[in-house]
Amino acid sequence: MFFGRYHCTSKKPKCETCKMKDFCPFFQSLNEKKMLD
Repeated sequence: MFFGRYHCTSKKPKCETCKMKDFCPFFQSLNEKKMLD
């Protein structure tokens, strides 16, 4: 519960420091958007 409260916030997610980013669909979608730009 605290993980979501401090890392995976809706307004400013801290994806770069997240230990779960390799498994996170949101982080993967961010990387795909960066590749398209």
